[in-house]
Amino acid sequence: SLRAQPNPVGDDASAALHVFASDADEGDTLAFTWQTNAGMLNGTGASVTFIPPIVADSSEAMIIVSASDGVGGAAQDTIALRVLHVNRVPVARAGADQFVSEGDTVRLNASASSDFDPQPLQFLWRQLSGVSVALVDSQSARPYFIAPRPESEASFAFELIVHDGESASAPDTMQVLINSKPVLLNGIVAARDTVYDDATLPLSANASDADNDALTWQWSTTLDTLTGGGANVTFHPPIVISPTPALIGVAVNDGRGGLTRDSLAVLVLHANRIPIARAGADQFVSEGDTVRLNASASSDFDPQPLQFLWRQLSGVS
Repeated sequence: SLRAQPNPVGDDASAALHVFASDADEGDTLAFTWQTNAGMLNGTGASVTFIPPIVADSSEAMIIVSASDGVGGAAQDTIALRVLHVNRVPVARAGADQFVSEGDTVRLNASASSDFDPQPLQFLWRQLSGVSVALVDSQSARPYFIAPRPESEASFAFELIVHDGESASAPDTMQVLINSKPVLLNGIVAARDTVYDDATLPLSANASDADNDALTWQWSTTLDTLTGGGANVTFHPPIVISPTPALIGVAVNDGRGGLTRDSLAVLVLHANRIPIARAGADQFVSEGDTVRLNASASSDFDPQPLQFLWRQLSGVS
């Protein structure tokens, strides 16, 4: 006869199978062959172990054992072993801690949570600390919120429990640290918003940081150059023929993801410079010669074409 212990068996366990067999012919050695239509069988001989498959509901596994004495004698027995589904407790994974800046979209990530069973997971998030925030898609694996502006570096703790419809996991937690962005106190400050192209324009951008992070300034301009560094630079405009706009920008970075930008529009105006006349070198000629005066060495800093006004000061007209 064939016996199983236990029967039924949970799909998280195993069952011991044993066949009781004898042979009337002394000296015959019995050999056993085992078969099943589900799961696995480990071992040989009269005793084996049945490893059931994972099932969503209860089902039956058929176990067949054949005994042979090696000289033509054979017998067979069958047992139906009931396999029951046993729910495993799912595992919650709330994701790695995050470091973000105010205004960022903070997306929590529970995608590493798992369940041995095939049921879909439900995600239950709960905020444990920090200024209260509203989680969007709060029952999903990846809810999100917008990081608020803290007075200083703020910490938010979240707890995650996952449920598979039968069992709840142990809680898992994660933290979100929010970094304050630098603050430009008055934006870009200049004495005026126009500058002549023969002058310069000092600029400043004073900033503070609630976290006391070391700040760096990166300046940019759409026209010509800026000199200096840090919170104070000087704009050197190009020579222009007509009023030309320039956009000056600054980005203040705290080195930890906090970045604040500002810009200032400046109008560059043309300032005319006095041209320089060069009448050419003195000449010694003979009567009848064609005397050609030469003012080609005259110059002007500005791009306008020059006009030449000659006047005789002495000699026969």
